[in-house]
Amino acid sequence: MTPTSFLRALAFIALLTSSLAAQEIPITTSSDEARALYIKGRDLAERFRTNETLPLYQKAVALDSNFAMAYLALAFRQTTNKDVRLYINKAAAASEKASEGERIMIQAYEARMENDRAKEKTLWEKLLKLYPDDKRLRSTVGDVFFFTYNEPELGIAEYKKAIEIDASYHPAYNSIGYVYGILGKYDEAEKALKKYTELLPDEANPHDTYAEVLMKQGKFDESIAEYKKSLSIDPKFYFSHIGLGMDYVFTGRADDGRKQFQTLYDVAFDDNDRSQAITASTKSYLFEGNYHKAIIEQKTNYTLSEKANDVAGMAYGLIGIAELYVEAGKPKEAMHELQRALRLINGSKFPSESKAQGLQSIWYQEAFVAYASNDVATAKAKLKKYEHAADKAGNTVQMERAHQLAGRIALKEKRYDDALSELQQAGQRDAQTLFEFANAYAAKGETVKAKEFFTKAVNFNDMSWGYAYVRVKATEELAKLK
Repeated sequence: MTPTSFLRALAFIALLTSSLAAQEIPITTSSDEARALYIKGRDLAERFRTNETLPLYQKAVALDSNFAMAYLALAFRQTTNKDVRLYINKAAAASEKASEGERIMIQAYEARMENDRAKEKTLWEKLLKLYPDDKRLRSTVGDVFFFTYNEPELGIAEYKKAIEIDASYHPAYNSIGYVYGILGKYDEAEKALKKYTELLPDEANPHDTYAEVLMKQGKFDESIAEYKKSLSIDPKFYFSHIGLGMDYVFTGRADDGRKQFQTLYDVAFDDNDRSQAITASTKSYLFEGNYHKAIIEQKTNYTLSEKANDVAGMAYGLIGIAELYVEAGKPKEAMHELQRALRLINGSKFPSESKAQGLQSIWYQEAFVAYASNDVATAKAKLKKYEHAADKAGNTVQMERAHQLAGRIALKEKRYDDALSELQQAGQRDAQTLFEFANAYAAKGETVKAKEFFTKAVNFNDMSWGYAYVRVKATEELAKLK
């Protein structure tokens, strides 16, 4: 069968499936070949072989310049903020000729770009009412609940519904296994991931996800073995390069970890992979308590956005560097970086639709700088502006972040019970929150509770910024209490 015939066969199958199962969001395109290319790309994306999807989606929109869902897929493959927005806009324009379901989905991602989480959530709920039996939609909404709204139980419920619709739908097993691992429900995680591996025995990602669950449990040698299995299948699988490197960092082999990150940088498909490698290296230095080298690394990351003339990426890069300076005890240097970021945000080249969100990020970091400078009044005022914006947008993750900083401010003022109350409303699956709980209990003289939370912070075992910031500090504080 010729390649073109094969693609047309795929298209025919897709059209037949759509007619027999109208419960799924349709794929609107004038080209059978474009549809087949999109479906092939979607399958590869669901297997986390994302670098192979780009030429397929590009060819799809070349065949049909009004292919809304292909433009949306291309948005997720961009390496700069401006290009993500460009393709979201193209998807929105093309959606005028698409189905209602496609239009609503694109509108949901537009709302996310604008940080209007309340609107986004309403749109996803509307889609679920229209297409309750769409397994991909169920799994996608599960991801939204977990990653966007930090509501894992709601996410798990959606993954289970996807599996009820199609017991062989492998992405749902991956997601549910990952979330169970984050929640510490390791037996459930292993059961889901075993099924995931059975469904995709020759793919890299099942081993990668299982490796991360093992890392979370502190089973670093087993985790390393799984990451190596993943890389034996796909030597360029960037998630596994990062995970393997972090396992080395956590087992006292930080130099080996950074060699692994350099390997990723050397084989990188694009600037996104290169940025991930640099970010991992930044965190590796934080895990050693070396803020000086961490800041140097993150400034290197900033240059990637600068070379791409990605003004939004540059601004957020400077905001991230400012946070590093605050954590390093250098609030003046942090303020300098924030002023540079603010000039970019207020400049004509910064995307207007993202300006409000950019200013909100500045307010949070200004509050953080004021907190570190012992200017509590300014910290509270800036944090109040940030909280108001987060509440208006319906951004629960930002609200949790605000409560965490409010807890730290209360601790500084020696209002320990208020600190604990604020921290109860912060993200409970955040190593920084656990560390501040420990500090509050220690300040109250509740040594047993302080030990419990310092221990949780030390053994958090993930690749997050929060854990990178507190692992060394929590280890030191725990040693003082023994």
